[in-house]
Amino acid sequence: MSKSPAYDPQRQEVYRMEKKGLFGLNRTRLTRAEHRHLLSLGCAKFGIKPPRLLYKPGKAWAGLYVSAPVPSITMSTTYVGGLSAMTLLHELAHHIVYCCDLTDRLAPHGPEFVGVYGDLMECMGFIPFGSWELLTEQFRIARFDTGLMTPAQVMDAIKKRAAEAAPKSPPKS
Repeated sequence: MSKSPAYDPQRQEVYRMEKKGLFGLNRTRLTRAEHRHLLSLGCAKFGIKPPRLLYKPGKAWAGLYVSAPVPSITMSTTYVGGLSAMTLLHELAHHIVYCCDLTDRLAPHGPEFVGVYGDLMECMGFIPFGSWELLTEQFRIARFDTGLMTPAQVMDAIKKRAAEAAPKSPPKS
């Protein structure tokens, strides 16, 4: 089943922000060891089990996250940005939100995702602290503010928001 654009209204703006606002971060190629290190740091920060990390050629995507049957991040070995830290942290943010929202009620690139993604980008040192807030405002992207929260508080808040959210999946055709 494909999901409607209404289910993920910020998707294109997040991608535009990455291409225009974070230009250059998608061009840095990290080694597989560096990917594993970043993944383990990010998962340890949020107290979650790391997803499986895979590498495949992909000409239409830089990275993919799938939650089932086993949570996995696949990095493209052929797409520009496929081996970048930005792509890995983008996909890791999907995994963190998924760990809080097993019912898939939150939009994939919604405010919760954007907040976690920015937290990862800042705490891993890829952008200066405070820059994510300015960047999301510039691109008019809604962001869940994680600024003064511990990772455990972020996880609890996202779980609460997911429980309160109405199902956002479009009706099955």
